[in-house]
Amino acid sequence: MPSYLPWIEEEIDDSLNELLAETDEDFRKVEIFSYVMSLNCRIGSRILVGKTLCRDPAFLKLFEDHAQLLVVLGMILKFLPTWCRAYIVALSPLRKVQQQIIDLIQPAVLEDYRILVNGGDISTENVYVL
Repeated sequence: MPSYLPWIEEEIDDSLNELLAETDEDFRKVEIFSYVMSLNCRIGSRILVGKTLCRDPAFLKLFEDHAQLLVVLGMILKFLPTWCRAYIVALSPLRKVQQQIIDLIQPAVLEDYRILVNGGDISTENVYVL
């Protein structure tokens, strides 16, 4: 975990710089929940899929959608009988979002794998925990 701390610090710093970019305003309204959600997803994706994808707006949107779906489904499923939970998950958009995430990650992972197989060296910025 200590090796991830510089990455986490870099993502927090970059995210805050984007959010609080200099303007002429002395005060600015900030939606904390959406910012924290975005920051958590950005840090998580930096650790899981590397720097390139963690800054891709399309990937971050999917990652945030996935996190929100998991929370909502978890709250719904705990009130339902066990026998119908699998059906509810199958009817939810969760699998579609997961497939979209895979479709975004797969080319980058395959490219790095091809480089490694051919004896090349990939950037340590792209670490695939998955």
